[in-house]
Amino acid sequence: MIKRFALTLLLSLVISPIHSFAQNANMIDDLLSDYKSVIRNQRQEGLQIDYKAYINSLFNISDIEEQKTRFQSIDKGLKSIDTTSLSQTQLFDYRFLNFEVSVQLEKIRLIELTKGIELRNQDKVFDYSHGYEWYEYLIKKWTGTTLTIEQIYNLGLTEVDRVKAEISALNLKQAAPKSNFTNNESAIEKLIARRLQKVENQFDKLLPRFSRMPSLSVSKGRNRALAQTPAYYSNNTFYYNLFDKPFNLSDIDFLLIHEGIPGHHYQRNYHQQLDIPEHVALSSSMGFVEGWAAYTENLGWELGLYETPYEELSKWNWDLIRSARVVMDVGLNYHGWSDDKALSFWKEHIKDQDDIALREINRMKRWPAQVLTYKLGDVEIRRALDLVRASQLSNFDYLKFHTHLLSKGPIPVHLISILMKDII
Repeated sequence: MIKRFALTLLLSLVISPIHSFAQNANMIDDLLSDYKSVIRNQRQEGLQIDYKAYINSLFNISDIEEQKTRFQSIDKGLKSIDTTSLSQTQLFDYRFLNFEVSVQLEKIRLIELTKGIELRNQDKVFDYSHGYEWYEYLIKKWTGTTLTIEQIYNLGLTEVDRVKAEISALNLKQAAPKSNFTNNESAIEKLIARRLQKVENQFDKLLPRFSRMPSLSVSKGRNRALAQTPAYYSNNTFYYNLFDKPFNLSDIDFLLIHEGIPGHHYQRNYHQQLDIPEHVALSSSMGFVEGWAAYTENLGWELGLYETPYEELSKWNWDLIRSARVVMDVGLNYHGWSDDKALSFWKEHIKDQDDIALREINRMKRWPAQVLTYKLGDVEIRRALDLVRASQLSNFDYLKFHTHLLSKGPIPVHLISILMKDII
């Protein structure tokens, strides 16, 4: 009798976790299915740049109560799951759902809280009713971060200091030579072709290759609305701008990496051919997309680029702009900074580029939180890189790291470290 009881107890201890594991796995699958169903049926918001137009459009959602009920049901289901029994993959999906559902519920709460208070003449989201809460929501929506406002602000300050130290270490005593500036389209495109060949020569050491990647076309930009940026990417084409001033050849390396390969052109096409999870595809994170492009600029040395200090300076100068924007975006949209205060911060750290500053201040007020995507994504990827490198030491492999990093698509940036634990 005692032996039978002992055997029964032992079997219950062994079988119980198996049942718990199976039940949790099934529940995760069911909740993912529910989530995808709601997101598929949502009215597509599209890329709304103006925050006023975006928030006003949310007030027209007709099935808001149904969405609220369904997201609350998913949230309740998540709270009943024992996360200690989840596999690494299930834990990733659990945390994905937990974050995305919380963001959706926060959006609905803010819609209910401010409906009827139309956005019209407010200069920035800080000036709107519950503006600081809308700003916190927009940060999560755009970046996929779980950092607090204070942490983001301090991260920006830290990055400003780090990048300024990199610039100082170059020890450049004079500006780039006049020969670095040209209006000659042929000279620009020949240099771009040579740089692309250098990238191609090192590509397989760093990145997973795939057969259906379209070639990157190169063309002079013709969209004057984008004239203030030195280059941009659209429809498998790298556009360099040559409107009212000569093109700085020292900018080509970091721009080609960011906009082309292995930045936007590569990532966009790689993820299009990859069988990424549908729930990720439905909630693509701009924090990952822009963060990846910013991160890849740090691969310039491994790709055989940045041959002179002037190419390095161009890379760091734009990194400094991105770092300063983090502080300024939080200052303007959360702390209510005036334009003058934001401009003073810019001038303290960035010299002789006030025209860019005014453009960026207007951009941050119109499109709050978007400029955070570059730096927050970049920092999360670099942190994951440091962790993997430290764990693998001499066995570290960029190809393996990037293959795994890209494996699930453009995920919320706070999940990057969780994803990369699989190879630590």
